Amino acid sequence: MKSNYYIFKPCTTGAAFQGVVKKLVKIDMSKAKEILKKEGYEIKLSLKDMIIAKNKYTINIFKDGRVLVKEIKDEEKAKEIIKKIYEKLL
Repeated sequence: MKSNYYIFKPCTTGAAFQGVVKKLVKIDMSKAKEILKKEGYEIKLSLKDMIIAKNKYTINIFKDGRVLVKEIKDEEKAKEIIKKIYEKLL
């Protein structure tokens, strides 16, 4: 995926990083749940519009394409995680 499809910005709390897709998308939440499981994430909550999953970090995936990585301070690592998720979902 080319980097112009998404941007990264620190969450307003500073405790997480958020990936935002620049184009209008709808994430298939069933597919996202299965992909996260295959990647070793434990699904903590699965709703119609949001999934919360936990591995080393907590990941929130929203149907509108936003991805939030919590419990991380390293911006480059957060970018790697979000990019990997986007590559699998979009």
